[in-house]
Amino acid sequence: MAGHDTLDRKSLWAWMSFDWAGTVFPVIVITFIFPPYFTNNVAPNPILGTTYWGYTMAISTFFIALLSPFFGSIADHMGQRKPWTVTFSILVILLTACLWFIKPNVHYMVFMMLLVGAAVFCYEISQVFYNAMLPDLVPESYLGRASGIGWGLAHLGSIFFLLGALFWAMYTPSGSSHHAQLISDNVRVLGPVIAFWFTLFAIPFILFIHDKRKSRTSLSNAIKKGIGPLITSLRALPRDNPDILRFLVARVFYMDGLNTLFMFGPIYAAGTFHFNLKDILLFGIALNVSSALGAVCFAPWVDRIGARKILILSLIAMTILSGLTVAAHSISLFWILATLSCIFIGPVQSGSRAFLAKHAPREKMSELFGLYALAGRVTSFLGPWLFATLTLLFHSQRAGMIIIVVFFALGAIILKSIKFAD
Repeated sequence: MAGHDTLDRKSLWAWMSFDWAGTVFPVIVITFIFPPYFTNNVAPNPILGTTYWGYTMAISTFFIALLSPFFGSIADHMGQRKPWTVTFSILVILLTACLWFIKPNVHYMVFMMLLVGAAVFCYEISQVFYNAMLPDLVPESYLGRASGIGWGLAHLGSIFFLLGALFWAMYTPSGSSHHAQLISDNVRVLGPVIAFWFTLFAIPFILFIHDKRKSRTSLSNAIKKGIGPLITSLRALPRDNPDILRFLVARVFYMDGLNTLFMFGPIYAAGTFHFNLKDILLFGIALNVSSALGAVCFAPWVDRIGARKILILSLIAMTILSGLTVAAHSISLFWILATLSCIFIGPVQSGSRAFLAKHAPREKMSELFGLYALAGRVTSFLGPWLFATLTLLFHSQRAGMIIIVVFFALGAIILKSIKFAD
């Protein structure tokens, strides 16, 4: 079982500051700003741009799913997680800073695909080790609050950055003959700005976080000891930890729902309700505010009634609200229902991390967080494929969005079968 004996508030706040520091990367680079810049300004045309961007994400996701459990297992045998977290984060910072060099020209397309694909891989691998450090920092009774507040800070950081993007990336002096170039420069500069932000707010983590368990095992021996036992653990998981296996299977489904929502939510808003880019950025800010409030407000309840119950209740609420959102035809009703639904994203994210941190054996913590990352990515192609297929078959984005509702419902049903005490 997990959980440190005492609460070191300085270390905890240093750990949570890393959520604030790093989450702007996926929000800006993967979701809101750089994808449309790539498809509209760098790729030959939006159709090819969307296709190539999808291939980039799919390849990166494949390697994340393939390698994250092995990295986690190796770190468990070395007893160190901070060096791995910092190393992969430095790579993210360097790769993101290089986005400044991506000019609005097709000749930069492959370079941008390589930069973003590698940065996404490094970011997700860093999260394996970062998440696995939580049980060494707080008592078991504080896991939910720590995870929830960390996610709340992450969403708050995203809000600040989206506000900045709204007033900076989209700024163009009226009547300027350099309209396109100004927009390009304002977007490109966000790469170095993200790198600076990440570096600045990661300093407390670097200074005040220390690994609680250390081993003299070398990297080469850790690789030998880590890979074999990982395969054995995977085979033994149904027998030794059936409830953790059920949790990971449930996570496969509800994370597919969340990933599809993050990927296609702006597209759905633009296609069905004709949101322009300014509307989408405002929509993103509203959803991040909602998610941050949900993560913080529900955090104490994760510790009081248990992460599993919070996850089930949140997924049920998201199933109902997402279904109503898909059925909505009024823009104002769509805004209201989507914002309400996102209140429960924070509890799902923080509750998932807290559940595994509480129930995973400490000697396999990084290994199981590697499987946790795998469960969030292994079928990440499925949601987008089903969304596209249903949209094509029924000639309606609403039909495609229904798959999100189904995934949330399946996740809740599987979690209900877990026998762990909350």
